[in-house]
Amino acid sequence: SGSVSVVVFVGVVIAWVGIFALLAVSTSGFVELPCPQEHLARCCEPCGGGTLFLPLFGEAERAWPAVVRILLYFTGLIWTFSGVCICCDRFMEGIENIMLTKHTACEPIAGGLRRKRQTKVWNETIANLTLMALGSSAPEILLSVIEVIGQDFFSGELGPSTIVGSAAFNLLIIPAVCIAALPSGETRRIESLEVYLVTSAFSLFAYVWLVVILQVSTPNLVERWEAAVTFCMFPCLLITAYAADQRWLSAPLRYLNGMLFATDELGAADSTTKDLAMRAGRELSPEIVSMLLLQENQTANAGEPGKSEPADGDGVVDDAIIVGLGRDEYAVLSRVGVANIVRLHVVASRVFPLGGQLRYSTRAVTADGRRHRPCAGLISFTPGQSQVDLPISVRGPKPARSDEVFWVELSDLECDSSDPVGGRALRLGRSRAKVTVINTLAPGTFGFEADELFAPPEVRTLKIDILRREGTHGEAFCRYTVEGIPEGSQSENEWLEGEVHFQDGDARQPITVGSAGKFRRQLLDTNRLRICLSNPSPGAKLSGAESGCCCDVILESEADHCVLAYAVRSRERFRGFCEEWAQQFADALYCGGSAEAQAEANFGCWAYHVITLTWKVFFAIIPPASAMHGWLCFCTALLCIGVVTALVGDLASLLGCSTGIIPDDITAITLVALGTSLPDTFASRSAALQDETADNSVGNVTGSNSVNVFLGVGLPYVIASFYWHEKLEAGPTHAWRERRWKGRSFQQLFEERYPGGGFIVPSESLGLSVIVFTVVALLAISLLFARRLAYGGELGGPKFAQLRDALILGALWVVFVSISVVNSLAAH
Repeated sequence: SGSVSVVVFVGVVIAWVGIFALLAVSTSGFVELPCPQEHLARCCEPCGGGTLFLPLFGEAERAWPAVVRILLYFTGLIWTFSGVCICCDRFMEGIENIMLTKHTACEPIAGGLRRKRQTKVWNETIANLTLMALGSSAPEILLSVIEVIGQDFFSGELGPSTIVGSAAFNLLIIPAVCIAALPSGETRRIESLEVYLVTSAFSLFAYVWLVVILQVSTPNLVERWEAAVTFCMFPCLLITAYAADQRWLSAPLRYLNGMLFATDELGAADSTTKDLAMRAGRELSPEIVSMLLLQENQTANAGEPGKSEPADGDGVVDDAIIVGLGRDEYAVLSRVGVANIVRLHVVASRVFPLGGQLRYSTRAVTADGRRHRPCAGLISFTPGQSQVDLPISVRGPKPARSDEVFWVELSDLECDSSDPVGGRALRLGRSRAKVTVINTLAPGTFGFEADELFAPPEVRTLKIDILRREGTHGEAFCRYTVEGIPEGSQSENEWLEGEVHFQDGDARQPITVGSAGKFRRQLLDTNRLRICLSNPSPGAKLSGAESGCCCDVILESEADHCVLAYAVRSRERFRGFCEEWAQQFADALYCGGSAEAQAEANFGCWAYHVITLTWKVFFAIIPPASAMHGWLCFCTALLCIGVVTALVGDLASLLGCSTGIIPDDITAITLVALGTSLPDTFASRSAALQDETADNSVGNVTGSNSVNVFLGVGLPYVIASFYWHEKLEAGPTHAWRERRWKGRSFQQLFEERYPGGGFIVPSESLGLSVIVFTVVALLAISLLFARRLAYGGELGGPKFAQLRDALILGALWVVFVSISVVNSLAAH
């Protein structure tokens, strides 16, 4: 298998050498004429300029027949798109490692021990709008920056038009693909709706702002303050999105969300985690707290019917009414002296014009249902109703009892009329929900401070605290054992097993394990021992697995903190890094990335491998993402994306110029935007099918579009506007006056209105494209929110609605491209 990979690689190298030799021979007899210092011709014409790397063979290449050049540039552009895709994959590996970075802090605890607490460095919302957005938008942003620099700080059409075209593709085609990808009846909704509302507003404002600065404030001229404001909107977006993520904007957005979209995830209930813990008399898990807070939020909607099970055999029911429980899980506090009632919500995707009914029943899951009263009954929907509350009572708490779980199940859905809603089918959706009964007199759950504890060299006697969480009622006990001590030396230590007892109200009890010095001498090889808990008293539980929970104690010594030990660890890490980097080059030669994948590869895989082998080997120079928390991979991959993006810009410009009829902005809005956005399309479709929410598939699109404008337009505009302000202090230069636009010079077109010159951005065709995009973006976002209201989620739903809405979004993209193309051809 390895020999085959090497042979293929050698064959690709020979093919490249043959292609370049053939092209070099074809240009050997060409006599190059001297060109003027200033390039006023188009890039594909003799003595043309405006590109960085191409044409590779100079003026001889510009003399080739147009058909040959069009074919070569088009093929090269498609091939370069595959390189962008591969490099962006490596770029995303670095980003994912950066996002997973955690800050480790050592905290002292009882007995002189320490525990390591890890906290995530990156907030998820900020990471999505910076690292992830940069990862998906890097080609467009770098193309815009490189084009401005490559054109001697004059504005080009390729970069901004690519950003607008890519934004339209992202907002229209990606949601269309994700909507149609889900099976009939399934839905996905955006959970971080506050952040989505903020990024949607910013994305729309971003393109409205472009229209203002290009056509209203100073038409065809970008001043320094306009460029600076555009760029500074990026940190404003980050601050506002972070505020939304932290629920600082809950009050206005909760009102907007409740009035317009009737969803349940915005706003928090008045109860806090502390209040709930006080009422429960114990510590509650974050999952239970979330459920209780959601249930107590009286302004929240009940939820959605959930995934449906088709009633017929083919699994396709168009536009059906789905009835089911609002959520998968509920919780209720079992307290003394109060009515212990959990309220479930049975909801329908549409109202019942003529009414309907279904049956419910409960079934115990854990223990014998001591606090659960088995019950059954009938739920009725009155005409015009789409939600019914289902109250179920539970008994009060009992000492020395753990939490219990029971199921609520729905069945026998029927309507009061043979034709309930004009021929629509009636289906049962989420038919079962789990209810957790939380015992407020629970004896608790035993565990440790952390899974790993560290004993510094100065600790002489190991004393470990056993914690009692989630309840401290009554007396309780459990056993502990110390593992990992060599058999021959166990007699030297006492307390290797025993029982720890808790009195009523005790939350922690220390145990003395033994002498730390003796343990260090016995465990020279590992410096590690393990303490395990088992056999809890009736009603009590162990954290983690039911069979027992364990804690590893690391016995540190003076040698662990010396310079030599640090050097040895650093050397081992560096050796592992070098081995991983070398393995990248070996994996790049295999079809599929490994010998196993190559053995199962088909013809299509081999064809793609041969086409992209050059890129795979070239991008193997990017260091592994494991180094420096991913930053080395991130920076190197960003540099590589810049190089490949410069090739994309050159090829796109030469292709459009060689045709003689296709302007750069049309090439950018269609071909270049399509090539840079296709990888995101496939990734979003996979996320829609695999994730439980729509946040990663379509929720991040608006944030990415905002970043495209604020960085992809703001950054090059800042660079160019400040450059021309310094360059033109004494007045317009000869190069500025002779710059051509639609066959006329800047002196003829703009000097009368702007006698001092400046950064000119002719916006006749770009302005209309931005206006059209803003209109279709409003329609697309409105359609997604309408789907949320009608089907409970932005993605999925009935098959007919999926196809209908996907076609609507696709048609909007066709309208945008058509208007932009017609306007550009008319302008040129």
